[in-house]
Parts: sequence; structure tokens; C-alpha cells
Amino acid sequence: LESVDVFSHLNRVGWFLYIQSNQSLTNVDGFAGVTSLLRLFVDTNPILSDLSGLRNLTSVAHTFKVYDNMSLCDQDVSNLLNQLIAPPATISQSGNTGPC
Repeated sequence: LESVDVFSHLNRVGWFLYIQSNQSLTNVDGFAGVTSLLRLFVDTNPILSDLSGLRNLTSVAHTFKVYDNMSLCDQDVSNLLNQLIAPPATISQSGNTGPC
């Protein structure tokens, strides 16, 4: 899957958003309408370099895990986490080794 633009009509995901092990995805722009999640997992996407598609996300209630995305800058992950109104119960971010 090279693009998640097909999901651009979403504004809420009731439970989980998993963006995992995608060899072709560079951004998550199709999720720009999503404002709240229960759990967010973004891992092992080697060319994912941009999380700005989650710019309207203000709530992750339980789990925030963003890890092992080799083209993603860890500071961008921190910025996403900081835009949330309240911190999730579980937070994990590591291995996002892209240039900042």
C-alpha cells in the first residue's frame, strides 16, 4: 500500500490504528481527519518519513507506540505526542532513526 488517502473521509477510529510493516508508505496524509484513537501503533515502516497526516490527532487514550521506522525522525514522533491533550497510558517510541 503506497498511500492511505482512501481513508481521508475518516474522522474517528474507534479502537486501534495500526500502521505496520509497510515497505512502500512514505506518509500518513490520508488520516488527517482523525482526531481520536484508543491505541496507535506505527512500526517497521522503512520509508515512512512524515507523520504530519496525523496533525489533527488530539487524543490517544491508551497506547501510543511508534518505533523502528528508519526514515522517521524521533523528534517528529515527540512532536506528535506533545500535540495530544493528555498523555496516553502507555507510551513507547524508539528506533525512529531518520534525519531530523
